[in-house]
Amino acid sequence: MTVKLDDLELTTYIGDDSQGTLKQVRTITNLKVKYDRRLLNSRIASTEGSVLSDAGRHAMIILLSGTFVGEDAVQGLKFLEDKHRIGGPFQFVSDLTLLAQVKNVLIESLAISAMSGRKNFYIYEMVLREYNEPPAEEKAPSQDKDAKDEIDKEKEIDDIKGQVLDANGKPVPGTTVIVDGPNGQTKLKTDEEGFYELLDVPAGKYTVTVENRNDVKVEREIKKKSTD
Repeated sequence: MTVKLDDLELTTYIGDDSQGTLKQVRTITNLKVKYDRRLLNSRIASTEGSVLSDAGRHAMIILLSGTFVGEDAVQGLKFLEDKHRIGGPFQFVSDLTLLAQVKNVLIESLAISAMSGRKNFYIYEMVLREYNEPPAEEKAPSQDKDAKDEIDKEKEIDDIKGQVLDANGKPVPGTTVIVDGPNGQTKLKTDEEGFYELLDVPAGKYTVTVENRNDVKVEREIKKKSTD
């Protein structure tokens, strides 16, 4: 069985058999896993039946207990204590089928005690919680950026628009509007409400008149767009 927390293997033997010295032995004496699945019970329309579907599982809880024995046992225990103090998350590796899908964990609790009457013999109990990276939040564009984009769009549009009204102030539909400008003359027809428009015109001076009406004349200058 392999269980590894970052660079620390919780099941290992470190020693020198030729000299008969025992540096460190780490064992796992008990391992339990707790997890709950999320099940959704959905009713089927127009029937009395329902469908039970699996919506995944909650984060796993891993309960570990074991021993650290040997001259260097304190070093391994200090590694665990440091991890617990930092708070994680930390990489988790195991060859157990149930735990193979767990990639990162947090150390929720850690308890270490020395075995009475035995030198360099320590017992630990540890609770690990599976850690899953939260989904990235989509940042909403700022109001300032939206306003700037809108202003930029308006700067990029140069249109000639207007409405033709009769002597009584009523719209005149279907009449011809003549626009004279740098690129020559353009004739437009007013819509049902008497409106006309000529979109995206180049910079220059324009004169707008209504056909067969000498009393209607509008002059307008479109200035060159700013490069700011």
